[in-house]
Amino acid sequence: MSLAASLRSDVSKERLTHFVENITKFERPATFPGEMENLNFIRGELEKVGLKPKLHSFEAWISMPEEASLEVLSPEQFSIPCKTRAFSPSTPEEGIVGELVYVEKAAMSGKGSSIFEYRKQVESGGGFSDTDVKGKIVLSRSGGPDGYNAAQEAGAVCQIALWPSEEDVIHELTVNGVWGTATPESASRLPKMISISIKNPDGERLVALCEKGQVQVRVRAKTHTRWDTIHVLTAQVESPTDSSLFTMVGGHHCSWHYGCTDNSTGCGCLMELATVLQGQRESLKHNVRFCWWAGHSQGRYAGSTWYIDNYFEDLSKNCIGYLNIDSPGVRGATEYEGRYIMAEAEHFTLEAIKKVSGQDAPVKPPYRAGDQSFLNAGITSMGAYSMLAPDDPDWALVGGCAGAWWWHSEEDTIDKWSADILATDCEIFLEIISSLSASDVLPFHMGRIGEHIGQRVDKISQDDKTGFDLAPIGSAVARYAKAASRLAEVVPGVTDEKGQRILNQTYLGACRFLNTVLYSMEGNYEQDPALQKPVLPGLSQLSSLQSMDSTSSDYHFLRTYLVRERNRVVDALDRAGRLIGDAADILG
Repeated sequence: MSLAASLRSDVSKERLTHFVENITKFERPATFPGEMENLNFIRGELEKVGLKPKLHSFEAWISMPEEASLEVLSPEQFSIPCKTRAFSPSTPEEGIVGELVYVEKAAMSGKGSSIFEYRKQVESGGGFSDTDVKGKIVLSRSGGPDGYNAAQEAGAVCQIALWPSEEDVIHELTVNGVWGTATPESASRLPKMISISIKNPDGERLVALCEKGQVQVRVRAKTHTRWDTIHVLTAQVESPTDSSLFTMVGGHHCSWHYGCTDNSTGCGCLMELATVLQGQRESLKHNVRFCWWAGHSQGRYAGSTWYIDNYFEDLSKNCIGYLNIDSPGVRGATEYEGRYIMAEAEHFTLEAIKKVSGQDAPVKPPYRAGDQSFLNAGITSMGAYSMLAPDDPDWALVGGCAGAWWWHSEEDTIDKWSADILATDCEIFLEIISSLSASDVLPFHMGRIGEHIGQRVDKISQDDKTGFDLAPIGSAVARYAKAASRLAEVVPGVTDEKGQRILNQTYLGACRFLNTVLYSMEGNYEQDPALQKPVLPGLSQLSSLQSMDSTSSDYHFLRTYLVRERNRVVDALDRAGRLIGDAADILG
C-alpha cells in the first residue's frame, strides 16, 4: 500500500464528528470568548497525539458590526431589515439622510450576478461612469469589496448592497480593501464610506421605487473597530529527516456566529489531517505545518498576514507550498474545483482530486481571497474545494460554504455539514500533502509557469491596441523555457540526497521569482489590496492605456509604469531561468 493510500485509510469519520461538533459549540468571531475556548479545545486534542502546538498572540485592527437600520422616508415610509459590515464607518447617532440612487451597471452582468463580480468596464458604461453618485446613497448589486471601492471613489456617502440571490438571510461581510493590518501607505485606503446589506426582495422593492422617482432614506450604522488581541495556533508534524522544508496547511478558526461550515469543518479537517500524519510521520521526507488563522473576516486576513510578516525568512526559504482549507464538508457538495492553484502545482492537485473523487476538476488560479496572504512572497498555492451543484436547492450567489445560502449567517449551524463528504475532502488533502511532503524531489512542473506567463502575455497583447512592446517578455519566456526543459531532462537521474536538495531549493527559488510577478503588483514584502486582479496584474493595466488621451499626463504616467512592470517580468524570468540553468549544469 502506498503512503497516500495508507494515510487515507486512517481518516476517521468518528474523530471528525467529535472535532466539528465540539468546535461548533463556540461562537467564534475574532476576540469573542469562544475563540479562545475553541483554540484551547484544538490545542488539547493535538497534544493528545503528541503534537506541540504553539499559540501566537498579537495586536490587530479588528472590526465587528453591531447594529444598523434603514428607513425609507419618501415617497413612502417604511423600514427594511439590514446589517452593517465589518470596517464600515459608523454614522452619527441620528444617522445620515440622503437621496437613494440605483446604479444597475455597477454589476458586471446586472441582476443575478455575484456581488464579487464587479469589474469597471468603461467602454460599456460600467461602474459609475454614467451616474453621478457624489454625496448620495447608492443602491447596488455589486456589494463586494471591488464594488464598494468603486462607489467610494465615485463620491457616494453610503452603499446599500442589494443581495443578488433570494435567500432569507442577511450575510455578514467586510468592506475593507486593505489586506491585513494597514501600513502608513495603505491606511489611506481604509474604508470611509458607510455600507449596509439587505435581502434581495427588499432591494427589489427599493429598485422599483427608484425607477418611479426620487427616494429619500435614512441609514444608521454602528461598528466597533479597534486594536485588539487575536491568536494564531500552529503545530508541526516533524519528518524524521533533517529537512527544513515544510508544506503549510491552513484554515481560519474564527467565524461569523457559530460557523459550522465556515469554518468548523475546516478546523476539524486540519485536526484530522494533523492526527493522521502524526501517526505516520516516520514516512515523511519533509515536515507539515498546520496553521489555524485568526481575524479572517473581522481582521481582513489579519492572522495569516501577521504570520508572513513575522516569519517571512522561514516561509520564503522553507515553505514548499500552501494548502488553504475553507468550508469543506458541506452537506450536498458533489462537485470539485481546483482553486487557488499555481501553474507548477496543477498536475498533482488535479490528480489528487481525480484519484479520490473520480472527477476532472476545473482549475481556478489564485485570487485575492481566502487567506491567500502568501501570493506576494511567491509561495506556491494549491487547493481542492467540494461545491454544491448550481441546481442544488441550497445553492446561492455567495462567496463560501460550497455555494450554500447560509454562508456568513446565523443559519450556518451544525446540521449543515456531512461527515462523509468531509472525510472525502480529507482524503484529497492527504493525497496533495503526501505528494509534497513524502517526495524526495518536489513534483513541480517548472516549465508550466513559463507557459502560463507566455499565454497571459499573448492574451494581453492580442487585446492591446496601443502597440505597447511586449516582445521582450516573449524572448524572456523562450529563454526560461529552454532552461526549464534542460532541467527536466536532468531530474530523473538525480538520485543522491545532495542533488535532490539542490533541485528542491532551485524549484522554490524560481517559484519565488515568478509567482510574485504573476500574482502581485506590490512585490515580495507588501500585500496587494483585497481587490480582484487578473494574472500578471501589473501588465493587465495596459487595457486602461488604450482608453486614455495619449497626450495626457495620466497616459504617460501609466505607460512609464507599464515599462517598469515589463522590466519586472523579464527580470523575474531571467533570474529564475539562470537559477534553473545553473542547477542543470551542476546536476547534469
